[in-house]
Amino acid sequence: MFSRFWRCPHCNTILAKPSYSVMDKILEEGTEISGSATCSGCGKISPQSDVYTGKYDVAEVTIICPHCNTKHRSVMDMLVGKPCPDCGKVLPVRGYRKVSAGIIDHRILEKAIAKESSISIKDRVGTYFYGLFKPDIEKMVSGKNFSGLIKVVKYEKDYELQGKAAEALGRIGDRRALVPLLEAFKKRDNPFRWKIIEALGKLKDEKAVEPLITALKEEDSMLIDTTVGALIETGESSVEPLLTALKGKNLNIRKNVLTVLGKIRDKRALKPVLETLKDTNPLIRSYSALALGDIGDSTAVEPLLEALKDNETDVRNNAALALGNIKDTRVVEPLISILRNDWWWGVRRSAAESLSKIQDTRTVPSLLEALKDSSSYVRSYIAEVLGKIRDPGSIEFLVEALEDSDNSVRASAAKALGEIGDKLAVKALLVALKDKEHTVPGAAIEALGKIGDSDAVEPLIKFLKDADIEDRKRVIIALEKIGWQPRNDLEKANYLIIKEEWQELINLGEIVLEPFLQVLKLKMMKNLDWKEEAKVLKQIGEPLVGPLIRSLRVNNRYIRQIALQILGDIRSRKTVDPLLEIVIDRGEDGPVRRSAVEALGNIGDKRAVKPLVSLLKDSGIHIRKCAVEALGKLGDTTSIDPLAEILKDKNEDGSVRRSAVEALGRIGDRRALKPLLEALKDPWWHIRRSAAEALGNIGDNRAITHLVEALSDSEKDVRDMAEGAVKRLRQLRGKTVQL
Repeated sequence: MFSRFWRCPHCNTILAKPSYSVMDKILEEGTEISGSATCSGCGKISPQSDVYTGKYDVAEVTIICPHCNTKHRSVMDMLVGKPCPDCGKVLPVRGYRKVSAGIIDHRILEKAIAKESSISIKDRVGTYFYGLFKPDIEKMVSGKNFSGLIKVVKYEKDYELQGKAAEALGRIGDRRALVPLLEAFKKRDNPFRWKIIEALGKLKDEKAVEPLITALKEEDSMLIDTTVGALIETGESSVEPLLTALKGKNLNIRKNVLTVLGKIRDKRALKPVLETLKDTNPLIRSYSALALGDIGDSTAVEPLLEALKDNETDVRNNAALALGNIKDTRVVEPLISILRNDWWWGVRRSAAESLSKIQDTRTVPSLLEALKDSSSYVRSYIAEVLGKIRDPGSIEFLVEALEDSDNSVRASAAKALGEIGDKLAVKALLVALKDKEHTVPGAAIEALGKIGDSDAVEPLIKFLKDADIEDRKRVIIALEKIGWQPRNDLEKANYLIIKEEWQELINLGEIVLEPFLQVLKLKMMKNLDWKEEAKVLKQIGEPLVGPLIRSLRVNNRYIRQIALQILGDIRSRKTVDPLLEIVIDRGEDGPVRRSAVEALGNIGDKRAVKPLVSLLKDSGIHIRKCAVEALGKLGDTTSIDPLAEILKDKNEDGSVRRSAVEALGRIGDRRALKPLLEALKDPWWHIRRSAAEALGNIGDNRAITHLVEALSDSEKDVRDMAEGAVKRLRQLRGKTVQL
């Protein structure tokens, strides 16, 4: 049974009597139920629009009586305001807890609707339930429910849903969607308006052009970009309205119209756009130049060459770019002149870009000359361009650029030499491997791989020893391109680590440790994940114990931390004594000591209990916390009293005390019951929550009463954990516990 219930806005009472059957009423009228309701609690009358809660519950919910903590199954919230079946006290309107509830299963509704052949009934039902169920837009599309999508677009109470429906209508491309989409488009506060704009563009209807043009004056750059795209997609039918808008006074509209006209590339726009190249506003002139480049008509060459003399840098810059798109040989000499003489580096760079697009013998010498440009941005870009042109005559100049004062120029030169692919560059690129700026060796490695000369193999293998993670990957890729294969197990280990061939590494055994430690050191320094590598070393296991213990003497904190973690994973009792030496050495590096403590906890040897207990008085918070956690893992009952003392110390750090609670729960001895029961009343809710969990783990039935009291805790997480703990205790006892 699916019924509608009202809640009084005056006293919050759930009205005891349901209204009409929801499904019957909808199918009968297709509209929301109207009318008013008289509250049985306070007697006040309220209109339906005020009292309706806006959702439907399933037939059953579970609520908890605040007086006796008894759970009851109830039809809806019908017990509210009535006596509790257990204690007899009235369940108040407020103060009871609803444990579980649901809403009507929409699949049942869909089955009922599917039986009706009338599309109008389906649409009415869909409209009615927008506030309750989210329509499945994709299902509506596959079912060709066009009218349903139109209704969703009209639904203004859910902009996100409206946007999804608009997107779907755009994909369908039916022009019947135009009017509702234009209506939705008018709502400027809709954050999903851009989806409506996209949909209008896909309809390609000229009636949408005028409204879309008005959106070009918006300040939102994303909205403007979407509108520009929609107008471009509309195509030739939008040209005339756009040309009219170009004559207007709004600056934003005019500049964006120029962008659209350029992308549409309709010849009707050529003359009007040429006229705007002489506009008094430099912004319009600069956009006009780009548009002319997009249109690509040689008629614009002379006007654009004239624009290269403009006082505004943006105009000259865009004119230079536009000339490259037109690719007329008349522009080569003027662009070379700009490349040599313009005072702004951006214009010079744009001139170089355009020259690279024009296949002319005069281009390369001018670009080689520009490798001496005063701007590193220009020099770097010129090097990239020379790599794309692949003229062997530029090798000498690019090799010289490998010694440029700017690292971006050196990196670009290395990449360019790789693109040209001549072995004459190998020697210089090998020298570049020693560059202190990491971008340069990376580019040199990739270049050597592309050239493929075997002379690079040994230097690249040598480079692996001190390379960072990314460069190690580049080296392996480069070596593979050259055709190299590992010659011994050490080289194979380095190769397999980068390739992440874990099983083969396990088969290699102890030899993999040294290269692994180098890689893991780099990963730890950059806070990168190395769980998979740790699994490999753990599986190799005992053969690594001796070498790892020796690694503890290395003068590198990261190597020692890694070695300690792996020893903790392997869990060999041979390692306990060396680890204890580190733990008791108060002059040892803090992170290394913590790693040693964690490893002892993982190994589980009882010899570590007494030294770890002594660390509970260490001056370092992190050491104390690690020691507490390790004692919890060891599970020795002799540590219960020291852990209880930590828990009682209100001056102790909260995270350490919380760890003590968790450790006591992990040990699982009933002697920890008293301190844990006290922790249930701790001021810090995190500790109360952990105490509830620990009591559930210990399994002592004496905790039930206290856990039931915790069901009224002010923090939901504590209440939930207490409820879970009671359930566990009930399972342990094998009979029902009355809450």
